[in-house]
Amino acid sequence: MAAFSSRSRNSITSLMALVLFLLIIYSCSDFSKSPDLAKFDGGSVTQQEYVEHYLASTQYKPNEWPMEENLTSIVETKALTKITVLEAQNRKLQNDSAYIATLQKNESRVLFTRYMRDEIIASVVTDSLMNKFYAEFSPQTHMYYIMRPFVDESTEEFITSQRDTIQYVYDLLERGKPFGDLANRYSQDITSNKKGGDLGYIIPESLGDAILRSVMDTLKTNTYSSVVKGYNGFYILKKGDKRTVDVPPFAQLKDRIWQTLYRTRRHLIQKEMDKRVTKMSPRFHLVRHDDLIAHLKSKLTGTENFSLYSPVNKDTLTETELNEPLVTLDNGSINALEMFANAKKAPQNISEFDKKLQSLIEQNVLADHARELDFTSIPEIKTQLDNIQGELLRTLLYKQEVKDKINAELEDSQNLSAVEKQKIFREKERELREQLEKDLQAKYNFRFINSSFSAALEEARKQKEKQIQEKKDAGK
Repeated sequence: MAAFSSRSRNSITSLMALVLFLLIIYSCSDFSKSPDLAKFDGGSVTQQEYVEHYLASTQYKPNEWPMEENLTSIVETKALTKITVLEAQNRKLQNDSAYIATLQKNESRVLFTRYMRDEIIASVVTDSLMNKFYAEFSPQTHMYYIMRPFVDESTEEFITSQRDTIQYVYDLLERGKPFGDLANRYSQDITSNKKGGDLGYIIPESLGDAILRSVMDTLKTNTYSSVVKGYNGFYILKKGDKRTVDVPPFAQLKDRIWQTLYRTRRHLIQKEMDKRVTKMSPRFHLVRHDDLIAHLKSKLTGTENFSLYSPVNKDTLTETELNEPLVTLDNGSINALEMFANAKKAPQNISEFDKKLQSLIEQNVLADHARELDFTSIPEIKTQLDNIQGELLRTLLYKQEVKDKINAELEDSQNLSAVEKQKIFREKERELREQLEKDLQAKYNFRFINSSFSAALEEARKQKEKQIQEKKDAGK
């Protein structure tokens, strides 16, 4: 609930989703002892693979029971997934330079995410802190605050202005103005200001800022504090009544507690990450090419007198400038093209450019340390990387056999409009994709093992009944 720096938000906000995504996307199950439902030259699809896919795809569809139709569809799709990887490998597509570079960056992202969870986040959101939060879960106090934030990049003038504003608000409180009305008008915490600064019933550990926790502990009921300078903002806290709540077992609250502590300790997580990156950068020979970075900033903004909030335009850079390394280290480099690769997340000004560059530095350095610590041998990580490798190879194969061929044909269609070309592309893409998959099934001698279907459907039905019952129990 405390304010955090904009850099922390950019580096950390989406990390939790990414952590959770990478933890559940791939299964590490052993399929070797499960009966085969289909075979092809070089592999098979097992009953366990089918059942797990069926359960995952129908977890929110309680009335979709296992049928031979969905079994064959799932099995055929899984077989084609494996066959296309085999074909790509037989064509030596794994030697493609673009594939190697993309695989390296994906590997770095996976390693960075796991490193953050195990080495950084776990050092802040510790078991002892989780237990402390649980031990203090009741009683809870109704808290309110008025907040005026600042960030790492804020000027002294802005910080002074924020302090003067909240001091003015405090003077109004002293004159008898209602706390809720002032919070609604002056607080810049968008989650609570329209509710009169209401934070709900919380415990001290719900607040990420140690200074605010201390103030909450010492405030008397139905009083408000003087102006407090916290980690990233100025605050006035108000303490309301207390309530006692029934505390569920720790297992039921564990995830909720972790998420609260993760959210409120993001600034500490960022601080720990900064410290680790500073320590590890020399080990992996990280070098920032500051002259080139300054040159690109001038080109991006069109001036040498740019500020943190000067807008940037990627189109001002040449292809050479986009590909020049801004940062180099043992396992690769960072260039401007990588920073602007995702249009939706591309930096819009110099401040965002700096944050994006720093975020990529953090990812690369900590991924290198993860490699040094042999994270790639962790079974879960190995499975993730194998699946990413397969997906990239499939994408490259389809690109060569489908998209590139269509684009080559359309290059000769000068009289067609963009809309007409797009329509033709979609139609041809479906046609060529289906033909490619049909040819690959024949080439690799794909066949169903129909005699195994009955047992597989029965097992899927049992597991579906169990899944439904578990959801009912959880609902109770």
